[in-house]
Amino acid sequence: MRPQNSGFTLIEILIVLVIISIVTAVALLTINQNQKKAVILQAENLIQLMELTEQKALLWPGTLGFQLDNARYKIVVLQNNSKNIWQDLHDRNLRPYAIPKDINILLKNPHTEASNLKHHPQIIFFENGEITPFKILIGLKNNAPMIEIAGHANGEIKQHAYQN
Repeated sequence: MRPQNSGFTLIEILIVLVIISIVTAVALLTINQNQKKAVILQAENLIQLMELTEQKALLWPGTLGFQLDNARYKIVVLQNNSKNIWQDLHDRNLRPYAIPKDINILLKNPHTEASNLKHHPQIIFFENGEITPFKILIGLKNNAPMIEIAGHANGEIKQHAYQN
C-alpha cells in the first residue's frame, strides 16, 4: 500500500497560478479600458456642453462663459456689462458638472493665463457665435493627456487625440 499524501502536486499548483494570472490580466485590461472610456465620455460631455452653450449664447440676451476649476466646470452669465459681474447660469441643461477624481482636465488659454482673474470665465461665448480660442487637455490623473478639445474664434470646436 502507498502512503496517502495530503498536499497538492506541483502541476496542480502551477495550473492554479496560471488561472490566477489569466484572471488578473483580464481584470487589468478591463479596468484600463473602463478608464479610457471614462475619459472619452468626459470629453464628449464637455463638447456637448460647449456646443449647447454656443447655441444658447446666440439666443440669450447676454454673454455666457465657461469656468473650470479643479473639482468642476460650469456655465456662467455676464449680468451687467459695465460692472463685469459673472453669475452662475441656472439652467437644468447647463448645470455645473463635477469632474471625476481620476480624470484631469487642463485648460490652455493664452488670454486667461496672462491675467489671473478669479471668478471670471476662462472661455467666453459671445452673442454673435464667436468664442475665446482655447485648448482643453483631458486624461487620467498622473498620466499624459489623451484627448485635446480645441475651440477657435469662429466658434468651431473639435476633438482629437492629443499629440505632444
